[in-house]
Amino acid sequence: MWYGITSATEESWVKNYFFNCPEWAASNDPVLVGAVMCDDQKSTVGLYYLASFYWALATMTTVGYGDISASRFSEFEMSMAMIFMLVGTTIFAYVVGEIVMVVLNFDPAENLLKDKKMKFKAFIEEKSLSIGTKKTGRRQIQYIQSYQSMFAIDTLFSEMPEFLMQRMILNNYSDTIRMHQIFFDQVGGRFKGFEHLFVPMLKPCFSERDQYLLKAGQSSRCMFFVEKGCCQLLTCQQQEDDQGKQQWGEEQAGERFKAGQSFGQASLLAGKRKSKVAMMCSVKTVSTFAHLLELSKAKFYSIKELCPALYDFLKQEWGQGLKVEDWVAVTNTASRSKKQKRASAGSEETATATATATATAAAAAATAGNVEQHTQQESEGPLDA
Repeated sequence: MWYGITSATEESWVKNYFFNCPEWAASNDPVLVGAVMCDDQKSTVGLYYLASFYWALATMTTVGYGDISASRFSEFEMSMAMIFMLVGTTIFAYVVGEIVMVVLNFDPAENLLKDKKMKFKAFIEEKSLSIGTKKTGRRQIQYIQSYQSMFAIDTLFSEMPEFLMQRMILNNYSDTIRMHQIFFDQVGGRFKGFEHLFVPMLKPCFSERDQYLLKAGQSSRCMFFVEKGCCQLLTCQQQEDDQGKQQWGEEQAGERFKAGQSFGQASLLAGKRKSKVAMMCSVKTVSTFAHLLELSKAKFYSIKELCPALYDFLKQEWGQGLKVEDWVAVTNTASRSKKQKRASAGSEETATATATATATAAAAAATAGNVEQHTQQESEGPLDA
């Protein structure tokens, strides 16, 4: 198509490119294959198409058509120029791509943080949650990054040798270990390396002002260590309303828990591993915000499997001077429901057995009555005859 267009017109790009000389400038003859060019060489179809490909490649690669360019009369120069264009463009694109990747991956943790924030934002928009929930969630994600990492540290720690894992824990959680007395009092002195087992079990938790961490009447299966901020204990009593239902009375301010202190041990010590407990008091955040570390009951009982002596020691230490009944009440809802199911199942089985026995007795009585009547009829028959 290119050859047909350029050959059909008198003022064509081919004529200006290959036949730009005085004798051709005044001529109106069409450019034909085999015409003698300005260098006294005859033109060919291959040269025309090679020149067109050179022009297209110079345009695509933005090399341009400057003063320094391949000779239009040399197929070798145009071929080598096109090869260098392709090689140069490929190297340039590769280098630029690598530079972009280096810039994007300059801080992988920041990229993971942004990705989590974007996913959380999409979830908030999908569920149409409030702006306050969105802000709290974003600050929770930021606190997780500052305390732990955006990477899967559990997987990393599990693959590390013991001595290297201890170094990483001491380096990553040094502020927490220095803040809480549990790591350097009797527990830390008696059980060397206790922090290497205990600290990774803690889960970071962010709380805003007036947010309840523990609520009277609700279930709880965790305790908290305060990293930053202040939380306050609120005591209240159960009262009966006019309809005889139990309600919680007015809250009264109690002890305050500041950075380095802990609360909620009663939730771990009350009952057994799967026992459900109900809070008898409340704890809420009274500072602008609070950073806390949460220890769940499942994590606490996992210490019993790893180191029974440490579990018993922690249970004894946390139980000293603590009135568990003032904090929680064991409900055992799950065990009661199971007993009720077993009792109902037993009563149903008893009722079924009774009904079966009654039906069997009735059938036996009916059969006996039929046999007796038949015997009596046979005995009276000959007498009547």
